[in-house]
Amino acid sequence: MITYYRLFDLLKRREMKNSDLLKVVSSSTLSKLKKGETVRTDTLEKICALLGCQPGDIMEVVEIDKDEAADRAYLLNDDLIDYAHKIG
Repeated sequence: MITYYRLFDLLKRREMKNSDLLKVVSSSTLSKLKKGETVRTDTLEKICALLGCQPGDIMEVVEIDKDEAADRAYLLNDDLIDYAHKIG
């Protein structure tokens, strides 16, 4: 699982606000980052350009147990099915 706590820690250390990210991302994307949800790589690129950093400075991969991984995969699959129905 990818977490973005490093991003928010970096903002705090630079005396920036979360809302400063709204210069390069939408409010819904900022919400996803706060929740540790999936975001696009071009979004990460924009954040890194804004902050002058590398992706490893703003995110980290953490291990989760097998049950939690299965739950996340199931939820992701449901989201993809819902999305396919919306556009289909």
